Amino acid sequence: MLPIQTAIICMLLLLRLWRRGESQLGSKPVILAVAAFAASALGWGAIVLYIAAPTLYVILQVPIMWLFMGVNVLYYRFIYEITKTDAGEKFSLWHYGLPTLIALIYLVWSLFVPFGIQRFLVESKGEIVDGYEAYSWFSTSKPLLFSLFLIVYTVITIIRARHFSRAVINYSADEGRMSLSWLYKILYPLLGMALLAATLVLFSNKTLTSTPVIIIPLFFFIFRDVMLTHNILLDNFVVIATEPCGEQQPEDAPCPSLVPITREDIRRLESYMRRAKPYLKPKLKITDMTTDLGTNRTSLSRLINRTYGMNFSRFINRYRMEELERLQADSKNAGVPELDLIARAGFSDWRGYVRVKNREKI
Repeated sequence: MLPIQTAIICMLLLLRLWRRGESQLGSKPVILAVAAFAASALGWGAIVLYIAAPTLYVILQVPIMWLFMGVNVLYYRFIYEITKTDAGEKFSLWHYGLPTLIALIYLVWSLFVPFGIQRFLVESKGEIVDGYEAYSWFSTSKPLLFSLFLIVYTVITIIRARHFSRAVINYSADEGRMSLSWLYKILYPLLGMALLAATLVLFSNKTLTSTPVIIIPLFFFIFRDVMLTHNILLDNFVVIATEPCGEQQPEDAPCPSLVPITREDIRRLESYMRRAKPYLKPKLKITDMTTDLGTNRTSLSRLINRTYGMNFSRFINRYRMEELERLQADSKNAGVPELDLIARAGFSDWRGYVRVKNREKI
């Protein structure tokens, strides 16, 4: 019951966040996270039914079959939405196709199997029934299907997260929130658990649902739900704006053409950096500068990349490092704690500053 309770609490917290409109994610990703937690709660509830209410489990076994596969798709769909880098990127509904197809096959097959046989398979925790060997195996294959889907979707989520981490440095200069280390802390243990679970198919369902075996993965999945909710509530990530020409430009307005970089472009950028000091804003994004400079995200990123040989994040954080040096050299700040000076220079936290400092040393 513990993972069920955890998932429900996570759902309620995110529903409250959604109703207040307080998340930078917007409504769609938050609702997707809620759907993932709901599927997780139902999946663990199905295990409770399998142990305590065999008849009800048999009645609901087709949607339960879908849940054991689809829950992984729902978690991936949430990660997909928060790691979008392009407005035209659409999630393929084919991801739901295979779970739906397998569940439909199970539905049709079950129509030709007596209810008593189906109930016996649940009550006996997966004993093979003579004359129904193939159905017996298929009916008790839910742990295997869950493990396979978990492996596949964990791997593609890791690949997507790595791609996003490379893209985000050209969008945000908030070192403290650019890191996706929190996501990897969830995914790598889950991948290990999935690989382990795939080897457990050699054991009977009776063994798989026993307390010593199920207790370890239980806490890993609780950790996943709590960690995801924690980071959603704290907005602990960078969401790349999908409008290619900046947040303030009308959606139907064409983007300015990519024209050759001129000395005037460079002069205007450097003058703006000295005058407005946008780098003092800890959560600065490239789209925060495009309106003031009368350009778009692509053009500004291209200007910085080609002129200075670095990405947007490094460009901004170099200004912050120079600002910090000026603050430290000022005798008026002799008694000011270093952490305060770091914040005044535009860094969001100590960890982000250390990451920049170490990288610049290299």
